[in-house]
Amino acid sequence: MPESVVPAEVAGITVTIFELSEEVSQYNFTLAQLMTTGGSFRTPALYNETYTLSSDGANITIDCYHLPPFNRTGVYTGDNIVAVRLNGVPGYPSGLWASGVVSYALGYGGIEDSRFNALGPADQVGPFGDSLCTFLGDYSSEIVLGFTEGPRSLVASLQIDPQVVNLASNGKWVSAHIELPEGHDVADIVLSTLLLNGAVPADLSHKAVVGDADNDGLPDLMVKFSRDALQQYLVVGPDQRVVVSGTLSDGAVFVGYDVIKVVDGGAKG
Repeated sequence: MPESVVPAEVAGITVTIFELSEEVSQYNFTLAQLMTTGGSFRTPALYNETYTLSSDGANITIDCYHLPPFNRTGVYTGDNIVAVRLNGVPGYPSGLWASGVVSYALGYGGIEDSRFNALGPADQVGPFGDSLCTFLGDYSSEIVLGFTEGPRSLVASLQIDPQVVNLASNGKWVSAHIELPEGHDVADIVLSTLLLNGAVPADLSHKAVVGDADNDGLPDLMVKFSRDALQQYLVVGPDQRVVVSGTLSDGAVFVGYDVIKVVDGGAKG
């Protein structure tokens, strides 16, 4: 992984945290403060929600404690970080946005893939859903963000075959065609890191093949996953989203989404 571009001299560098409760709010601190005494803020969320912040000079650690009156899950949970920006870093007059998730810890009901929503500019939607922010969970959760010269988290294009999965069929495999953004080579994908829906590893007994499934002139990588294993994580209905995530040889991570239809008998697939 590239070294942090944050200089050892932190005087004059400030940190802006963008958080979404009723609306997007900004909270400002000096980097020196986060490296010494730390910082904290409370949000206008309906239920008690407090963030505490610290830094080792290169990464920003954000801990959230959100106490709802009852257990909630998914997009209704807390720790809703939109983005983090460093201001005053030499060579970055417009600020330096967090570009990598160093580590994270989910709270109750949190959504793992939403952690990538904390990266990039504050007006950037996704890559998880159509949301600006993370949903890392209630009670206690944490995310540690890093800052490097280039984006460390990529949004891949994903095409799943078949597009209709019949739970009653005897199909053994699901194929995933993964296409990376321009400037990144699918040959750099570390096959052993590939996961479908965060749980199903790629079946490495099948050869991964470079092709162009969508005929857009950009290469994609075709890998196969066990259909039986995937079906444990599917529910019947249209517009069921599937997720493939993985890592490149340089340490960058990527995530890609596709939408399929899941049926139980009747339709083929």
